[in-house]
This record gives sequence, structure tokens and C-alpha cells, in this order.
Amino acid sequence: MKHDHISFKEYTMDNLSLPSNIADLIPRDNMAHVVHEMVERIPMETFLPYYKGGGTSHTRQV
Repeated sequence: MKHDHISFKEYTMDNLSLPSNIADLIPRDNMAHVVHEMVERIPMETFLPYYKGGGTSHTRQV
């Protein structure tokens, strides 16, 4: 099924529902930081051919 409008929820390391900055809770030499940097460098367009559509609307910030 192809959708005319594709939207993704914003991913941030400082999500308000988590501690103020979750990166501060992860040791600086932890591999999670490397993975985060790698994922952030991938252009969103790379994922679009594999996205089937659907999902939910954006999360409202409170």
C-alpha cells in the first residue's frame, strides 16, 4: 500500500519524556554514541523505498 503523505516521529536524544539529556546517562566511551552518530548521518531518503506507509500521527509536545 502506497501513501501520499509520509511522516515520521522526530527522534532526539533529549526527548522530554526521558531524562533531560539521555546521552548524559550513557558513558562517553559507550558504543551507543557511535551508533547514534552513524544513524544521524544516513539521509532519510535512504529509508523511503522500504517504508510501507501507515503508522501514527506526530506526538504532540506538552
